[in-house]
Amino acid sequence: MLLTLVTNSLKAGRAIFLVGMWSTLARIVTAITSLMVFPMLMNALGKERYGIWVVIGQTIGFFALSDFGVGSSVANLIARTRMSHHRKMVNAVWTNAIFCLSISSFVLIGLGMIFVPIIINHLESDPINLTSSSTAFYIGVVSFAILMPIRAAEGAVLGFQKFHFPHISRILQSISYFAMIACLFYSENLNLVTLAIAFAISATIGESLNLFWLLF
Repeated sequence: MLLTLVTNSLKAGRAIFLVGMWSTLARIVTAITSLMVFPMLMNALGKERYGIWVVIGQTIGFFALSDFGVGSSVANLIARTRMSHHRKMVNAVWTNAIFCLSISSFVLIGLGMIFVPIIINHLESDPINLTSSSTAFYIGVVSFAILMPIRAAEGAVLGFQKFHFPHISRILQSISYFAMIACLFYSENLNLVTLAIAFAISATIGESLNLFWLLF
């Protein structure tokens, strides 16, 4: 009995240590890549277009609320159903989460179609910047909407207690984003549109890896 308790405590301690280690490493890598990307963005975009990029990011982050918390609730529901050994319920949670987030994707696109033109009209910039800003906005909104159903994968991964996998995905996402920005910067092709494309690709890598961890 005592040996079992000690063994379980060691396993729990090891799991907590690994999760904490990967979480800390993910934060460090994200912070370092963000600091390294910042001067490249400022030099390539300039203050005005960089400010527009910040507006785009903040707006899309606000649109992320359109998932209504479904993505984060998947982990709790799957963990609960696994405890009761209801395999069919686990599949039902996963399927319903994808369905709900798919509906949220259309909601997000609808919000984008409404608010993006309004925001663009309030930006005081030259026509070229406004055109590229509008394109970057739509790329961000559509890519985020397409990826939204896959976001259920991260919650499912956590529900199956694979806690460190999402952190690994974030690390690889940050590294891929930095690599693409560096390539665009040194090839002198970094602008709002290519920046939005690079961000969309790196986000796709992160979410796809969560789905990969879940399936395999």
